[in-house]
Amino acid sequence: MESIEIKKKQNFFKKAYNAITNFESYKEFYLEVGFKPIAYLIKLSLIVSFIFSLFFVYQLSDGIKKILLNELPNFEYEDGILNFADTVNIERDNNLFIVDTSMESTQGLEKYKETMNLYDNITIFFKDKAIYKAEGIESMPIPYSEIYQRSFSRDDILSLFDGKQGLQTFFILCLVIFPIMFIGYLIKALIYILILSVFGVFSIRILRMNLNYGSIFNLCVYGYTLSFILEIVFYIIELFTGFHVYRFDMISLLIAYVYLITALRIIKNDFIKRQEEYAKLNMETSVGTDSLNDEK
Repeated sequence: MESIEIKKKQNFFKKAYNAITNFESYKEFYLEVGFKPIAYLIKLSLIVSFIFSLFFVYQLSDGIKKILLNELPNFEYEDGILNFADTVNIERDNNLFIVDTSMESTQGLEKYKETMNLYDNITIFFKDKAIYKAEGIESMPIPYSEIYQRSFSRDDILSLFDGKQGLQTFFILCLVIFPIMFIGYLIKALIYILILSVFGVFSIRILRMNLNYGSIFNLCVYGYTLSFILEIVFYIIELFTGFHVYRFDMISLLIAYVYLITALRIIKNDFIKRQEEYAKLNMETSVGTDSLNDEK
């Protein structure tokens, strides 16, 4: 009766809480069948992706505003022609970003020919086109007139991130980023859980347990919960403080494995305890039967 009551009480948030704080719940988790563990993982990925999307868009919006205000001079775009008040060069990690609207792309390619060969990734904005080159990819011209027809200036872009319009931009960006984040984190979680389940298969052999793969997969899904939560926490910490946790992917797998091996030991001990109780019950039944036979 106790196990039935636990199952009834465990909605998604209760499951997530128990997956982190209550190892006894894993005696219920590994028995789940059907779509329940996958549904739990999907819900967890949705929540994590939603939170990540909010903070990512916040960081993206703030970064765009800082670049526009601090690193880019005033500019305007009209009729397929881009004009910057000054030349811009931004270099980060062998990636070069150049803005030189003093000339068109035909002249610019001659001027920056040698520079383009020095960098793995380079983007150059000329008056009429942008030129993009990545490692292993030939340079691609991107005419502005084929992408956008309307006119705009730096102030117009800045206004997209301020006031009421800023909220609308934030909401639209979240709608764009969220499904990408969700698919990415769901695939990532499934890959890590599959890797973890391989360790689980070896672990049950060492522990001399007889569990099917479905049960191991269930334990891996729920055991990965804390790693998912910590990923959000450390992302937020890094966002506001700059503190980065080195090799967190490895750490998250290690944490999940600790949960997995602890859950397996609890399940094994519970199984041994049930066997002992069953053997004791059989012994008592046998003694009772022998006593009745003696009385007869």
